[in-house]
This record gives sequence, C-alpha cells and structure tokens, in this order.
Amino acid sequence: MEPKFEGNSPLEIRARKIGLNYVQLDGTIAVVGSGAGLAMATMDLVSHFNAKPTCFVDTGGGISAEKMAEAVRIALATLGVEGLLINAFGGINNCEWMARGISRVLDEDKPRVKIVVKMRGHSQDEGWKMLEERNIPVVKFGTTEEAVKKIVGLVKRSA
Repeated sequence: MEPKFEGNSPLEIRARKIGLNYVQLDGTIAVVGSGAGLAMATMDLVSHFNAKPTCFVDTGGGISAEKMAEAVRIALATLGVEGLLINAFGGINNCEWMARGISRVLDEDKPRVKIVVKMRGHSQDEGWKMLEERNIPVVKFGTTEEAVKKIVGLVKRSA
C-alpha cells in the first residue's frame, strides 16, 4: 500500500517517498543542502544578501548519485526557481557520488537556471572535476557566504 500524504504538495510527496525533506517557499533561489542545519543556514544567508529562497531540499547523509539527482530535479521543479545553490559536506556524503547525481541532471535535463556548488569533503577532487567539466562554478575552499554571493550575483545579472 502506498503511503498517503494528505495536504502536501506533489514535490513534498515526491521528496518524502525517497527519504528527502523538502520545503517550498516563495523566492527565486533553490537550496539543496546535505543536512537540514546546513540548508537552513544557507537559506538565511540567501535572505541576508537580499534574495529569497524558493525551496530547500535536505539530502541528509549517505546519499547516492540517484538520490542526489532526484534532489536536484525536485529543487529545479519548484515554481519560481532562477538559481540553484548546492551546499554539500562530504563528511556525511561522498562528494564524487553527489557530483555524479548533479552531472546526470546537467547532462540529461540541461537546466537553464544558474547553478553554483559548494562541496567539500570525502572524494572532493573527483567531484569538483566532474562539475568543472560541465562548467559549473564550484566553491572549493571558500565559505558558504562566498557561494551565496556567487549565486545571488548570477541570478541578479541574468534578470
């Protein structure tokens, strides 16, 4: 029997079915974070720099490439999304696997929104390489603040 999620949006239901947490808001910048605390802190910084988050997707730990691809697709399917910031810590996830999932979406779906990835930790070099091959800005050793400034600037320039 399928679980029933009364009162939730289709994207919330889609996320929950695969073990992701999704919250829809009313801005323009989607946030995918590897942990609710990281995602919420990232959204606070988006607001601090005069932009508004449109959603956040919390991937949690132990994410596969398939699950990361779906997290990105859910974020991109959110109404009003103009930019996507992926803020991932490779202590609870493998950066290479996360990059594989992100790359899959880039290759298959060819999203037209601006995307910035801040990713550090386990297998980061392999992950960075995959994303850089696809011309995605990667914040390697910088802060979350730098990543937020980058995505906010990209979105504002394209408006």
